Amino acid sequence: MVPPVVFDIDGTLTTEWYRDSNVLDVAPNVLMVTLARSLYKSGVPLVISTARAEWMRTDTETWLELNDIKYDALIMRANDDGRLDCEVKANQLGLIREMFGKPMLWYDDNFDNIAMLKRCDISTIQVSPAGLPYLR
Repeated sequence: MVPPVVFDIDGTLTTEWYRDSNVLDVAPNVLMVTLARSLYKSGVPLVISTARAEWMRTDTETWLELNDIKYDALIMRANDDGRLDCEVKANQLGLIREMFGKPMLWYDDNFDNIAMLKRCDISTIQVSPAGLPYLR
């Protein structure tokens, strides 16, 4: 089985963070969206991991569809989950491992998420505020 590639949404697949009023209007990060499309088309399982709450699922799925981003799983935060994003993403990593195995790569913009993923031996690429991967 091909291991999955995981993408965060806000600040990774998008160039900005959403507000409750603009979820459908956030601008896509063209570079990351193009990469996600190519990976999915080539047969790599694509997982979307987001700290957005579950109540936003319909709008999130609509945004992904409007931007032609296909995926194998969309994993979201529970509505009543007030933990830090990196704690939520750690739980999501466990779910991803159960469903698909260890991710081959994870794209995220959040420094704390990247640090947690590295501690869990997950290869990461951190996306910068300008929407480009950091090159280190």
